[in-house]
Amino acid sequence: MAARYGIALAFAAAGLAAAALLTPVAGPAVYTPLVVAVALTVWFTGTGPGLLVTAVCTASASVVLVEPRWEVSVEDGGDAVRLASFVAASLAVVGLGWAMRRAGASAAESAAVLDSVFDGSPVGLAYLDRGLRFVRVNAALAAMNGRGVEEHLGRRLTEVLPDFPEDLLAVFHRVLGTGEPVIGLEASGGRRSAPGRTFHFIASWHPVRGADGSVVGIGVSVVDVTERREGELREQLVAEVATRLDATVGLPERLDVLARLLVPRVADGCVVDVVEDGGRLRRAAAFHVDPDAGELIRGLPPPRPGSPGDRVMRDGRPLLIEEVGDEHDARAAHDEDLARRRLRLRSAVVVPLRARGETIGLLSAVTSEESGRRYGPGELTLVRQVADRAALAIDNARLYERQRSIASELQRGLLPAALPRIPGCEVAARHVAAGEGLVVGGDFFDVFEAAGEWSTAPGAWALAIGDVCGKGPEAAGLTALVRYTLRAEAVHGRSPDTVLRRVNRAMLLARDDLRFCTAIHGTMLVTAAGARVALACAGHPAPLVLRAAGGVEEVAMSGHPLGLYPDAQFGAATATLGPGDALVLLTDGVLEAFGADTAEEPALGALLSRLAGRPAAEVVEELVGAAIRRPRRRDDDVTVCVVRVAGPEGA
Repeated sequence: MAARYGIALAFAAAGLAAAALLTPVAGPAVYTPLVVAVALTVWFTGTGPGLLVTAVCTASASVVLVEPRWEVSVEDGGDAVRLASFVAASLAVVGLGWAMRRAGASAAESAAVLDSVFDGSPVGLAYLDRGLRFVRVNAALAAMNGRGVEEHLGRRLTEVLPDFPEDLLAVFHRVLGTGEPVIGLEASGGRRSAPGRTFHFIASWHPVRGADGSVVGIGVSVVDVTERREGELREQLVAEVATRLDATVGLPERLDVLARLLVPRVADGCVVDVVEDGGRLRRAAAFHVDPDAGELIRGLPPPRPGSPGDRVMRDGRPLLIEEVGDEHDARAAHDEDLARRRLRLRSAVVVPLRARGETIGLLSAVTSEESGRRYGPGELTLVRQVADRAALAIDNARLYERQRSIASELQRGLLPAALPRIPGCEVAARHVAAGEGLVVGGDFFDVFEAAGEWSTAPGAWALAIGDVCGKGPEAAGLTALVRYTLRAEAVHGRSPDTVLRRVNRAMLLARDDLRFCTAIHGTMLVTAAGARVALACAGHPAPLVLRAAGGVEEVAMSGHPLGLYPDAQFGAATATLGPGDALVLLTDGVLEAFGADTAEEPALGALLSRLAGRPAAEVVEELVGAAIRRPRRRDDDVTVCVVRVAGPEGA
C-alpha cells in the first residue's frame, strides 16, 4: 500500500512541476498536467491515491499558481474558477476510475466464477471450433475420453478419439451446418481406459455464435449415466432371470436358461454346478460366447477339494477374482490347467446358490482376455443377486423333479412291468398321467395268464382296465387294492362278473370313504378261428371291437361302480374276435379328450376305422397321441389297452 501512495505522490510532484514550468506560457492550461497526474494515479494505483493527488495538487496550486488576490471572476476565468474546475475535473476522473476499476473487477470475478464452474463441473463440457478442434475442455470430459486436458487442446476430435462413432460425428456437423442444437441424445460406447465395458451417456450439442451472429464453434455437454443405466440393466436382468426360470419346469432346462442369460451381458462364459444327492458337485450347465470354449468348459470337472470354488461351497462366501493368475491354475490337474489356459480367463466371480438355508450349487461367471472385461464389486453384487433369484427356482425344480420321480415310481408300481406274449395275439397298452405327472393317478391296466371256468381249455388270459376316483396317495392305495385283489381272484378261474363282485366286497370291507372304481374285466381264450372274450363291466366305458375291415362296434354293457353298493350288479357280455380284429379297452380320459360321453363318439370312431388292420402298438400310440393333443382334454389320465388277433399269415 505504501508503494501505491508513493507512486501517487510522485505523479503529484511531476504534475505540479509541469504546471509550474507551463505557467508563464500556458495560462489557464497549466492545470492540465495536474488532471493528467490524477488520471495516471487513478489508473495505476487506484481511487484512494487519486484522491490524495487531487488534494495535494489543489493545495499546492492554491499557493503556487493562484495569485494572492481572491477575486472570483467567472467572466474573465480567474484563477479561483480554474482551480475549482480542476478540482471538479479531478474528482470526475477519480469517480470514473473507480467505476472502471469496479467494472473490471466484476468482469474478472465473473470470468473466474465461470472458469470455476466450467472446470469443476461433474458434467463433461467442451468447446470446439468449426474445424472440430478442441478449444477448451474440462477435466470431467477429459476423464471420460481417457486423456488429459492438455492432450485435447488444439487437436481435432478424431485425433483425440480415433474410434469416435460416425453417427455421433454427424451430429457435430449437423449442428454446425444448421445452427440448431441437439438436446439429450442418449448413446453408448466403450472407453480406451476400460476395455470391454460399455458406458452410457446423455449428450447435448449447441452452436456457439460470434458477434455477427454466425456459428463459430460448437459447445458440448456430456452426462455420464453409466452407473444409473447399469443399475437399471441389473434390475432388468434379475427380473428376467426370475421370469424366464419360472417359465420353465424341468431342472435341466432351468439350469441351461440361467447359464445363457448371463452370456454375453454379464459374462463371456457361465457355469452352473449343482449338488447331487450324495453331496458331490456335478457340472449341470455351461455356456460361452465361443462355442469351442463352451464345449471346453462343459467338459471340465466341477471344483475339486481345495479349489476356490470348493472354498465357496464350504464357507458360503462369494469370491471375486479380478485378475485370474497362475496361482488359480496351479491347483488344477495338468489337463485341467491346459484347458483353463486355452480359455484365457481374465476375471471370475464364483457365488453360492443357496435356497432354504442350504447351498445347492455354484454359479460361476468368467470373462476372457479377448473381451478385456474385468470384474469388480459391482459385478460381484449383480451375480449374487442373480444367484439369489435363481437358487430358489432351481431348488423348486429339484423338488419338482423329485416329486415327479416319486409319483412316476408309484405309478409304475401300479402297472405291470411288462405285458405277456400271447400266442396268436398282439398286446399293447399305455398310460399317460394327467398334467405334469406330479400326482399319482387312478388309471390302471393289466394282462395276465389265468384259468377260466367258462372254458375247459387251459391257457386263458385275463384282461383288466380301471379308473379309481381321485388322485394322490389315497387313490394309489385303492388302485393297488383293486388290481391285486382282481389278480388274486382271477387266477382261481372265476368268471369276470364273479371276480368283480369279490373285488367290490373287498373294497367295502377295507374302506368307508365312498371312493369308487370303474373297471372292465375279461377272460380271453385264443382259438384257431380267433379269440373269444368274456367281459364284465363295473360302470366303465364300454369296450370297442375294431374289425379288420374297418368297422367299429361297441360291446354294449353296463354295471355299478366298485366300492359303492354291497349288492352291486355287473353287466356281462361276450365278444368274438376274428383274424385282424382288435379289442380296445380305454378309460374316460380318452372319451373326455374327444368331448364324448360314450365310445360311439364319431371322431373317435373315425380315427379307429383308419387304424383298422394296424398293429396293436400303433393303435395304442395313435389313440393316446390324439387324446393328449386335443384341446378339450381335461385333467384326467389317459389309458388304452389293445389286444389284437393276428391276421392271415401273422399280419
